[in-house]
Order: sequence, then structure tokens, then C-alpha cells
Amino acid sequence: MLAGRRSEVAELNVHGRLRAELAGQLTGDPLEVRGLEFQVGDVVMTLKNDKRLGVRNGNGGVVIAVDADTRTMRVRLQRGEIDLPARYLDAGHIAHASAMTVNKAHGLTCDRTMTLGNDQL
Repeated sequence: MLAGRRSEVAELNVHGRLRAELAGQLTGDPLEVRGLEFQVGDVVMTLKNDKRLGVRNGNGGVVIAVDADTRTMRVRLQRGEIDLPARYLDAGHIAHASAMTVNKAHGLTCDRTMTLGNDQL
């Protein structure tokens, strides 16, 4: 799902995550990160380059494990699995990714999209 504004993306992500939850795609205990909950099955996006972790801004993946005690998350990216430490998560460098801004999707290849239109798009 694409939208022009981050506020619209945030709302679409809430609805996308609710649909995933109702469909039984999210499992296990949630890990709360800066007011957002993440569970196994969540579609996520990294928001900051970190060479030590091997991630770049805009990498998308699926959460395959969370550990609430160590506040870590294991994510399956296209190129393999990575572990995201608490320092990366707590800095706000992870987001739900059912939706993204049109700008963030620039250069993305996909089979289909849904775009939320408005007067400024």
C-alpha cells in the first residue's frame, strides 16, 4: 500500500497489521518498540543504514522471532536473516511496512500496489 503522507502510511499500517492479526498471521508475544507492537509474522522495514548489522534504510523483511527479555528481533530479509539489537530498535529504526510513502517506494519492483490518493498526490 502506498500513500503520499507519513500520517496516512501510519494509519494504513495499523489497518494492515489488524488484518494480519485477524487472519492469524501474527503469533507469539509482542515486543513493544516506541509505542508499536511487533510479533512474529509482522512485515517490517529498517529505517537507518547500519554497516555493522548489514542493513540499509528501506530493507524490508518479516519478523521471525522476538525476544522481549533482550529486546531483540530476528528478521528474514531477501538476502538472509539478521538480528536487530535493542539499540537499533529503541532508536526508532524499525517500522511496520504494510504501507509506505510513495517516495520510500521509489525504485521498488512489485507486481501490484494499492495507492491511497488525495488532492496532493
